[in-house]
Amino acid sequence: MRQNVADAFVDIKKLNLYPWDISLDKEKTIEYYIKNDLSEDKDLNLALKKHLDSDTLNFIEGFGVDINKASVCFIPSIFDKEDIGILSKDFYKLGFMFAGQLDAVPSVQWDFYFDELDDEPPIFEIDEASPKRIEFDDFIAFHTSSDKMGVYKFSPGVAYDESFEDWNSGFVYCTAVFSID
Repeated sequence: MRQNVADAFVDIKKLNLYPWDISLDKEKTIEYYIKNDLSEDKDLNLALKKHLDSDTLNFIEGFGVDINKASVCFIPSIFDKEDIGILSKDFYKLGFMFAGQLDAVPSVQWDFYFDELDDEPPIFEIDEASPKRIEFDDFIAFHTSSDKMGVYKFSPGVAYDESFEDWNSGFVYCTAVFSID
């Protein structure tokens, strides 16, 4: 039985997570986590899950992500005994893959992937599947909002897993950082 092309996009949800526009396939993400486990230390996953507030946990799980199978690491604070004291807090770093694509990306990321850099050809060629370029003034792009904890950055799936090919492999990788008070 052949599936209608229009039906293939029924489950796609559009997200505007400035400066990214993302198409999300939650059901395909759920299938991904049934087959894949990115975690290395289940105790860290549990500690992060307890640390997150319900809005943030719902946001992450809204992608279809099983947070128990996401990649979590602990980043200890940096302390300068001599002069300054504490330079940073402790952090949790969360990494998760989800099914979808980046429809628009910040200019700094677009330039990195689609422009020539230092006389080197671009990593990806521009075509009809290339994301829209969103002008962004800062050198480091991230998404944050008052209704959820953390700082989020999105990359093509191939940036995390080289078995994915091309810009729009059907998967996106998110890195998020959460400070520990």
